[in-house]
Amino acid sequence: NHSETALSQHWLGSIHLELGDAEAALANFKGALKIRVSCSGTENRDVAKTLFGLGEVHFRRDEFQEAVECLNENLRVLRKLGSDDVEMSQSVLILGNSYQELGEFDTAK
Repeated sequence: NHSETALSQHWLGSIHLELGDAEAALANFKGALKIRVSCSGTENRDVAKTLFGLGEVHFRRDEFQEAVECLNENLRVLRKLGSDDVEMSQSVLILGNSYQELGEFDTAK
């Protein structure tokens, strides 16, 4: 089942990220995203969660532009789905920190 494979890859990405293996986390999140998009399209909560995971990996790897791209897409999907501020708060925090690291202080506000 593809959705179970995507879920497994997503959780493996989360585990690798917690263990400090950003390379393995990135590979698993990318695999999960590819499956989730091919099965369900781009606008659902599972895709948004995986985009957040990718954004967090890129942030930890100091790949701030990539983090901005993933987190902006995560927020776009969440807003379209009508998510509340609580669900989006962590994305906004890391997004602001990414903009700050890029020297884009006005955007970080």
